[in-house]
Amino acid sequence: MISMVSAVPPFVEASTGTSDLDIEIIAPVTVQVGTSVNITIHTFNRSNGVLMLPGEISCRGLLVNQNGFLITKQVALPLDHYFNFLLNETMALTPGFYEYTLHCNNSYQGGYHTGFFQITNSGSNFTIQMAIFYFGIMAILAFLFVVTIFGFNLLPNQDPKDLDGKLMDINWLKYLRYPIGILAWGELTMIFWLGWNIAEGYLFTGLAAQIFELLYRLNFYSLMIALPVMFFYIVVKAIEDKKFKAMIERGIM
Repeated sequence: MISMVSAVPPFVEASTGTSDLDIEIIAPVTVQVGTSVNITIHTFNRSNGVLMLPGEISCRGLLVNQNGFLITKQVALPLDHYFNFLLNETMALTPGFYEYTLHCNNSYQGGYHTGFFQITNSGSNFTIQMAIFYFGIMAILAFLFVVTIFGFNLLPNQDPKDLDGKLMDINWLKYLRYPIGILAWGELTMIFWLGWNIAEGYLFTGLAAQIFELLYRLNFYSLMIALPVMFFYIVVKAIEDKKFKAMIERGIM
């Protein structure tokens, strides 16, 4: 699958549930499947705003998935003037929302922060602008597919014959049906390819991506097989029709 947008950068968020401490975090918004997640924690004394150093306080946290299943409980790593709550690449392997709670305290002060991040296959968030863009492309492809099919059906599919069923002439326009049919086939394949990319990159359920991938692969490989077969058939049929045309002109048919 080809990823078509870049990942969302980390964001800074103030604490949502403290008593004596202000907790500020730097955390990712959207993360790619199988990627480690690093949440940086800064703690401040609420009364005077002074930064609390790791030697003065400790932090720990837990991570749960969107079904409420506890994935890990662990101590945040103390560094120079902040803490790191590091989640390795095996802790969030399924697309969805993951919620974490961080608790920092010493013997007389404490506070907590609750936040979440999103896991997608692409590492990007499916925004309204992206939805408009991608579904706009799909709508255009769908419209072109309908127009192509309409044009395909307007073309003749056989040669003109008299009331007795005798061949009167060769209608060469019927050969336009083949490239137009291939064009419609390709447009449909592109629709399935785009649906596969969107579903695999941004949807939480893998079923939609699997369905679109199956439809795309069936169409694509069938098209690759059909192209040489159709080309061979057109060449043979054109040679045959050329002979019939010559016979009609000589009055044999």
